Amino acid sequence: MFAEIDDKSFGSGFDAAFSPDAEDEFGVGHLHGLEQIKTHLKKFDSKMDTKHEVLEFWDGGATKLARGRVIMTAHETPHKTSIPVFVHILEMSKDDPQKIQLFYGAVGPMQL
Repeated sequence: MFAEIDDKSFGSGFDAAFSPDAEDEFGVGHLHGLEQIKTHLKKFDSKMDTKHEVLEFWDGGATKLARGRVIMTAHETPHKTSIPVFVHILEMSKDDPQKIQLFYGAVGPMQL
């Protein structure tokens, strides 16, 4: 999933990670459905290059947590890089436990 965010392909691996009716609370936004999530992330990431590094992953069954950092370089200031930390909470689908139903994302502070 993170690799396809970083390379901006948002392909089959990204799609396979989420249920079609997934919800995403990222920052102040609340997104509904896989397509809205992809559209938002494409727009958000279009002005920068990113490289996500997952440092820890906890698997609590239906609830999973990922902690890491993301190296962000804005296209308009390629000489400046920000490396904020992230914590993501993933609630898996009851219908398909291999897919994310609720994604809660927290990243920051971001200073690009």
